[in-house]
Amino acid sequence: MKTKDDISKIESLVLYILNQCGGLQEIFSIAMIMYHCQRKCLALYGRYLVNEDFHANAYGLTIPYTFKAIKNKCSSGVIFSQDFFVENKQGKTFVYSKGIPDMDE
Repeated sequence: MKTKDDISKIESLVLYILNQCGGLQEIFSIAMIMYHCQRKCLALYGRYLVNEDFHANAYGLTIPYTFKAIKNKCSSGVIFSQDFFVENKQGKTFVYSKGIPDMDE
């Protein structure tokens, strides 16, 4: 179970990635960038950046909790406070948001 702090950190990281990449990013690209950020933080500081599980599948990395939180924004359970929008184009899932990351996390 993720704590509110864990959820806030994951949300801030996703928002930061989206803002740095122009606001729109393919969901598997977000997963890859999150993975590399996590890896770099672990190598440099010896601790995890976010409390998230990364899984490999045939199409690339998946981050189950984050994917569920973004795609099910309006359903009960996993919820981010910012508005994430999901758009399917040519068989790919794109995510965008106009939210601002909380850099204090």
